[in-house]
Amino acid sequence: MNLDVVATATWRVPVYVRIGYGGSESVQSASEALQYLINWWPSERGDAYENALGMCKAASEGTVSCEVARDAFLAAAAEAHVRA
Repeated sequence: MNLDVVATATWRVPVYVRIGYGGSESVQSASEALQYLINWWPSERGDAYENALGMCKAASEGTVSCEVARDAFLAAAAEAHVRA
């Protein structure tokens, strides 16, 4: 599997999150989601956050489906109350 293609593969439907006081932002891939989880996620970090971190990393490496990572990211967003 070509990892360059996997790392840039976009989700069929983007996930919209609102972190802090800014507007909602579109997250369109596992690699984008991973950046949000690592760099901008609020302090609400439970089991769903940890699972999303692992799934998004795995999807970026091509070992898990991008849509599986999207589902995990959605769960983390719900846990942290950041879904727009």
